[in-house]
Amino acid sequence: MNTYRYRILHFLTATGIVLGGGLAIQAQNSFPSGPIGTPAGMPPAKAQQFQEEMAEFQKEFESLSPKDQDEFFKSMDDAVKKIDELSKTPEGKELLSKLEKGTISDEELDKLINQLVEEEAPQKELEEKEEEKEPELPKQILTTKHEKAIDAINSFIAHTNAFIVKAATIPELPSKIKHWARKKNITLKSGQTWNSLKTDIERLVEQLNKLLERDPKTKEYYHIDELLKNETVHNNILKVQKNIAKTEPFAEEMPLLEIKKMKKDSKKAYQTLLNEYHEALYILNITDALKKLFLLFDPKAKKYRETEEKAVKEAERLGKPSAGPMYPTSRPT
Repeated sequence: MNTYRYRILHFLTATGIVLGGGLAIQAQNSFPSGPIGTPAGMPPAKAQQFQEEMAEFQKEFESLSPKDQDEFFKSMDDAVKKIDELSKTPEGKELLSKLEKGTISDEELDKLINQLVEEEAPQKELEEKEEEKEPELPKQILTTKHEKAIDAINSFIAHTNAFIVKAATIPELPSKIKHWARKKNITLKSGQTWNSLKTDIERLVEQLNKLLERDPKTKEYYHIDELLKNETVHNNILKVQKNIAKTEPFAEEMPLLEIKKMKKDSKKAYQTLLNEYHEALYILNITDALKKLFLLFDPKAKKYRETEEKAVKEAERLGKPSAGPMYPTSRPT
């Protein structure tokens, strides 16, 4: 017997709502104080058990908030109406009479309660059950391999951003790049300029940042597991990152107010970095490979979206604030 039906039974019995024959039936919006009498004719063993259960129920009832007590009394009103209807039928009159005398069997009692409450339950209890049934996604376990990949991606992003900032301090860099390309010191696509190459580098950085997207609730990474499964893309990122991290510190800034010739080591660093980005973008095709990798997340993203939409609707129904997005709202570019 569930808690709600148990409360119905003892409240009706304890307050004398269930009365035999043609006596009036009405709900009382207060719980009786002091000791509760035992229904007449109840065997001693059951009478003692009844008293213990009623004492426990009375204590529980008094701990309820005024709102919950009001909701309980409203439920009692419905039960009283049903009792009145039952008392007009031969079978119902017999069950109520047995309940009053304390001679009702467990099977008959269960049958009576089913007719009274029809398995209805307070909204709060239903909400708790729904929360209990909400499936939990398996937790992500970060291995040493995960951590190395995350560190490498962060390094790739940091050194690339530093390179772009340094390059912006050299006004003549676009002309130098054309000169280096003519001398075969660096490789460019046909007709490519520094501005178009820089745009592609910045897009690569966007994709690398997307690799590090995390669930705001669980803090789990969305894409790292898929990256580790794709050894080719993973190894290409590690390869380019290693070379960039080793070379970028040697590329010097050249403040606009200072007129000086680029140092040999710095010149070599810029040329090496430009060739690394050319390989990453147009030979290893890391940007395109990451776009395909993100598409593998779509089925999971759909599940996250459905879970969030369900949570938002439920929050709106209950008048509660939603927890916010559980999945990335941006799409691969």
